[in-house]
Formats: sequence, structure tokens, C-alpha cells
Amino acid sequence: CWPALFIAPNWLIVRFLWLPLLGYLVIAVGLSLLGRYVPGPVVPVVWILFPFLFALEATELRRWTLGRRRWRLVGAAEGQRRDEAEL
Repeated sequence: CWPALFIAPNWLIVRFLWLPLLGYLVIAVGLSLLGRYVPGPVVPVVWILFPFLFALEATELRRWTLGRRRWRLVGAAEGQRRDEAEL
């Protein structure tokens, strides 16, 4: 999910994903604190990779949140235009 890669907190707020937002903030604060106490390139590398991992899992976090709200996938529709898909 490209928006989740570049503006993750905003994307989480717009999608009303409060628990994933809390987890994201805890991890971000944890990495900040870890960066102060662990020398070397490990923490900066994790800071660079963390947004990519989050963007890969963002859609799954959204599906998980909707499932917790008792939404369920009924099916998928496809067509060349919207009216075809609705039929």
C-alpha cells in the first residue's frame, strides 16, 4: 500500500485503524529509544526497513480490523465498467 509507505500515521487515522496506529507508535518510540542506547548501524537500518514492512502488511492490518468489526468478505465482482461489475 503506497500511501501507508509514505504517510503511515495519516493513513492509519484516515482508515480508523486505531490499534494498528497504537502499535505503529509504540514501535516507532521503541526504535527511537533503542537508537539512543544501541551503537552501530543496526537501528538506522531497522528504521529504513520498518516502513517497507509496514506498507507490505498495511492491507492485512485493514482486513484484520474490519474482521474484528464483524465485517466479512462475501465475494468479489469484476467488469470493464462499474455498471458491468454491479450486474
